[in-house]
Amino acid sequence: MRTRRVGLAALNRKERSLFQRHLKRHPTHVLIWLLRKVRAVPEDLILEVYNMVDATELEKAAMASALPPLGEYVASIGMQRPLADYSKEEVITLVEVVITAYQDFMASSNNGISV
Repeated sequence: MRTRRVGLAALNRKERSLFQRHLKRHPTHVLIWLLRKVRAVPEDLILEVYNMVDATELEKAAMASALPPLGEYVASIGMQRPLADYSKEEVITLVEVVITAYQDFMASSNNGISV
């Protein structure tokens, strides 16, 4: 899951006060934006924190183009199954389906971007 770090300056006054107190008590914690909320987590639990860049219109279209093949694959292995029940091979195939569709769309676009 991708997330991004958050500085105290980005918070409203109430949140800033709350998190300042928390960070004083827990100096190894950092603030991140996760699941639509700011959260304080131990820094050693975070493998990598990225600042995400907004997708371009072309990238959004490429993502949307991956949905039909993704849906077909999920339907073929059982749409009612939770992702946690997928085998390693099924997850790898799911990733391959999505990446292939995304790359095929990008390669077929006429804007000269190579993938």
